[in-house]
Amino acid sequence: MRPLSRDAVIAVVGVMLVGSCSSGGTTSTQTMSKSAGDGQTAAAGAAVAIRPAIKIVDQTGAAVSGISVTFAIASGGGSITGAATLTGADGIATVGSWTLGFTAGANTLTASAQGGVTGSPVTFTATASAANVATAMTKQGGDAQSATVGTAVAVAPSVKLVNASGAAVAGVAVAFTASTGGSVTGGTTTTNASGIATVGSWTVSATAGANTLTATATGSGITDNPTTFTATGTAPAFAPTGNISISGTQTFGSVNIPAGITVTLSADATFNISGPVTIAGTLTGDCVNLTITATGVLTLTGTINNGCTTAPTTTPSMILVATGGYSISGGTITLGGSLNLTNDATLTDATFPVAPSPGIRLGATGGAGSGQVGVCTVFGANFTANPLTAKAGTNGGQTGGTGSSGSTWTLQCTGELDITGATTVRGQNGGAGGTATDTRATGAFSTGGNGGKGGIIKVRANNGDLVISGIGNSVTSGDGGAGGAATATGTQVGAPGGSATTTGGNGNEPGNIVLQAKNGGVNINGALAMVVGAAGVGGAGTALAADGQAGCPTGAGGAATATGGLGGNTPDKTLTATGAVTGLGNVSVAGGAAGVGGAAKATSGTGGAGAKPCKPGDVGGVASATGGKGGNALLKNALSVLIANGGRGGSMEDIIAKGGQGWNDCVLPFESGGKGGSGGAAAGKNGDGGTGLQNGAPGDAKFTTVANGGNGGDGFGPGEGGPAGSPTANISVVAITTQPSFVPGLPGAWCAITKTVTFSLTTPATDDPAGHEIILQLIAFGPHTASISTTGQWTQLIPNNPVAFNCTFNSTTGIITCTQSGFQIQGTLTKTITLAVFTGTWNTTTQQLVGDLVLTIQGQVQTVKYHIVDP
Repeated sequence: MRPLSRDAVIAVVGVMLVGSCSSGGTTSTQTMSKSAGDGQTAAAGAAVAIRPAIKIVDQTGAAVSGISVTFAIASGGGSITGAATLTGADGIATVGSWTLGFTAGANTLTASAQGGVTGSPVTFTATASAANVATAMTKQGGDAQSATVGTAVAVAPSVKLVNASGAAVAGVAVAFTASTGGSVTGGTTTTNASGIATVGSWTVSATAGANTLTATATGSGITDNPTTFTATGTAPAFAPTGNISISGTQTFGSVNIPAGITVTLSADATFNISGPVTIAGTLTGDCVNLTITATGVLTLTGTINNGCTTAPTTTPSMILVATGGYSISGGTITLGGSLNLTNDATLTDATFPVAPSPGIRLGATGGAGSGQVGVCTVFGANFTANPLTAKAGTNGGQTGGTGSSGSTWTLQCTGELDITGATTVRGQNGGAGGTATDTRATGAFSTGGNGGKGGIIKVRANNGDLVISGIGNSVTSGDGGAGGAATATGTQVGAPGGSATTTGGNGNEPGNIVLQAKNGGVNINGALAMVVGAAGVGGAGTALAADGQAGCPTGAGGAATATGGLGGNTPDKTLTATGAVTGLGNVSVAGGAAGVGGAAKATSGTGGAGAKPCKPGDVGGVASATGGKGGNALLKNALSVLIANGGRGGSMEDIIAKGGQGWNDCVLPFESGGKGGSGGAAAGKNGDGGTGLQNGAPGDAKFTTVANGGNGGDGFGPGEGGPAGSPTANISVVAITTQPSFVPGLPGAWCAITKTVTFSLTTPATDDPAGHEIILQLIAFGPHTASISTTGQWTQLIPNNPVAFNCTFNSTTGIITCTQSGFQIQGTLTKTITLAVFTGTWNTTTQQLVGDLVLTIQGQVQTVKYHIVDP
């Protein structure tokens, strides 16, 4: 033999080394073979029933454990789990699962062992059948449920997936998603062996209403995929057992406020109720907005009150909508603002035939109603306002604010509306206009605010009859608001005096009443009193002007103009019944008194008194007062007969308007007195009465010391009295005068003048040749008198000292004439004076009394003449 080569030797050694690692020192051979799961058939996309497995043994056939085996998809698609594994003590390694591909046909899977095991890899085969592919999804359970808001539905929604033959398809992934605020748990899952997938849980939204849940399966060509489940979130019941407070937006399944329980609304409140509402107790809130919307019936035997402690600037609303109808029996609804009581939130003014406003209307269209008896019933209920009168306009400043209108109340129903049992509805009055006050030096001006309209009452049925039964039912609309008073005062004593102009606010009309049925009739089977509120009175206007200034220059008195507000009218419409109206004879129509016109009072300023450089007094100011017209009351009953009287006209009063006093001039040097100023014009008009069943009387007209001329001033030559002012007022009644009016001023008086003339014996006057010392005293006032007396050594000449003279004064010529007779001058010169005559004048230039005293002695022609010049 040839010796072995080097390479051959190495190979042999290698084999021997391997062999030396086996047990017993012999060579070990491992062999892998299929153990299970070959040649199966399963639906495409489904796992085979038997998991493929291999087994590894050694040369003795003993199982070999711990050998790493890897399974892998060879063809056909699909998927596996547990691809890498180890042989167990039995030498077997099994794949976790083998899901065939979605395409029908052959699928292969390989298994490979680590370490050169004989027979590795091995290949498993399986056939994918198309019969188990999901083609349809249906709801299995949990649809159309109800649950309290924020809680889970009782039955968790589930779906089932089937193949074209209707057989269940397992292993299909399904995702459940909630909408509308709800939530789920276990939203991602797969169908079980029965083809069913179920969500863990479904919680509906915290808001009452519809909820949806969507289930979406993985795959294409599946009908009803995705599919939607619905559930309704229902609100909890509200049934307080004690007094509580509540506000804001609330959602309830029902409401039940028992008798004796008070629920206080601490702020605006909105109740959304998916069921009935029963109020036997009290639901109240001061001046809050209240809205109740219910799908069930509203039953009220207690009280609902959102009245206001004080009249608000913005009135609250009360909206009561019960789609199941309403039943108010003996209950009370007290309102701070507007009301809409209805079973149909879609009803508006546009729903019903147009009813002219203002006025009273009974209207119907169509014949018999729908026959829905009792859909809306009101029995023995009381509707009232708090406050009864809406907010007045703001006061102060030159213009008063407008009063708020009374709120509108609407009671309406789709279906029949029954009113009975002495139900009373009393609307809210309009607010008074605000007062206005303006005081300034001159040009003061103010206007009172107008009153608001009275509250309107509407009672209406749609697609049903309006039925009024029983006795004692009444509907009264709100009164119109009064006009605000206005006062203006001019304070400047000037040239002219400060003026003032003012106008009272107008009264407004009352609310109207409308009773209507559309596609139904109005059936009045019992007594119904329809009372229209009274119209508002006009506001008073008062103007106070200032006097003209005295002095030089003088000032005319300030003008005062005052106008009263108009009295409100009541509707100039007829009670109209149209369509299918029965029982009209059971209706009484009353009220509708017209407003009285506002009073006007104007006090103008007195003309300024004259001064020495400007002697005449100035003219008095014009006083013009115009009373407001009374409102018309043209409301008629069904026979077209007027039923209310017209409003009385407003009164007018003019005061002062007197001319100024002329200047008094009785201080040396004497001058004539000033002429009195003219009286001012007395203008204006008393208010006319309004028309009606009886026309309103016109207002009073009153003049108090009106338009008198100013008095003349005293002087040497007194001033004339001023002429009376013109009575230009257009009045329709006999004027009332409380003091003399429209008369000229009184003339002034002559000044009282006392002068003493002295003749001195020791210093004889050149014009006194007899040398007698005589004092002549003239007193020039009234009937003028004078006296002659002696002094010194001649005191005994006239024992009956003094001697009285009778004097006269000629105002045309200014001559003073004094006479006396029958006295003696005794002593050695005893003489009998048969006549003494003094004739003199006042020289205004020299400011002297000048004249002659002539004595006729003993009846003889002999005379003694003294020329007297006042020193």
